[in-house]
Amino acid sequence: MRSRYTGAHVLDVGCGPRGSLEWAHDAGRRVGADPLAARYAKLHSEPQGMEYVAARAESLPFPDASFDIVGCFNALDHVEDVDRVIVELVRVLAPGGDLLVVVDIGHDATELEPWTFGWDLPDRFPAALERVRVRHLERVDEAIYVTLEQDVPFDHGRNDGRRGVLSAWLRRPGP
Repeated sequence: MRSRYTGAHVLDVGCGPRGSLEWAHDAGRRVGADPLAARYAKLHSEPQGMEYVAARAESLPFPDASFDIVGCFNALDHVEDVDRVIVELVRVLAPGGDLLVVVDIGHDATELEPWTFGWDLPDRFPAALERVRVRHLERVDEAIYVTLEQDVPFDHGRNDGRRGVLSAWLRRPGP
């Protein structure tokens, strides 16, 4: 999958302050969109290998079909209008492009994370998007990325209200 990034235009929606795309050296363009991006840029003492754009996920300031890969990692539960964000994620995704979504499942709503999701979240995305890979994972650590690395399938047979992590790789039809 890493070779998929070579020359690609990559967008991380809700990127946070830590240079989420610094590792994607071969990408043609690396953009992090976040409402707090101006603050995040000030946190770095050295230039970043990605550009930060101050933008809300509900209204991304990019032309249609401008990114080959769009990611939204642990950010969808922080937005005001989930369905509008889904429209925007798909709008900026180029034909043949990949949309990667990672989200907590079953956490309690808070002021900063007002949305809780079930395993059916991918059903909220347009049916035209191909489901390349959807994973239901056991939450093995508070750090969502540790859970992704461990890759332990969620045991749906246990009905004890525990949290999980949904990882969805969707593809827009096209060349």
